[in-house]
This record gives sequence, structure tokens and C-alpha cells, in this order.
Amino acid sequence: MKWPNLKHLHYLVTLYEEQHFNRAAQRCFVSQSTLSTAIQNLEEQLGCQLLERDHKTFIFTALGLEMVERSKILLNGANELVEY
Repeated sequence: MKWPNLKHLHYLVTLYEEQHFNRAAQRCFVSQSTLSTAIQNLEEQLGCQLLERDHKTFIFTALGLEMVERSKILLNGANELVEY
């Protein structure tokens, strides 16, 4: 089993906070395509759809929202570990 990358989980949380791919990418200091690819990779790794995409819009699925909350917990734990 391949574990999700913490960086990709950070991208997911940032996308949720910004609700906009370009702003989220800027905040993460990556290109919009890098952020989008990372989210798609997460979906493939987890075997579920995190976002419902339209031509220019998206919304988080119920599972996507749950993954955001769980990702926040993991990222906080990782930060605490590094600070320790």
C-alpha cells in the first residue's frame, strides 16, 4: 500500500481553504497544474473522488470533506512531531 504524500494532503487542505485552484497553488508555491495533478494522484491512491469537477468549477464530495478534516489532523500531528 502506498501512503499519501503529506505535501499532497497539504495541497488538498489549502485548496479547501482557498476554494480556488490558482490561489491555492500560489499559496503552496507550485503551479496550478502541479496542484491539480497532486489532487488527482490522491484520488487515485485513495480510490475515491475527492472533488466533483465541472469545466471551471469544483465542489468537494462528502468523502473529500472528510479527507480534508482527517488531513488537517495528520498535518498537525506531523508539525508537532517536527517541533518536538
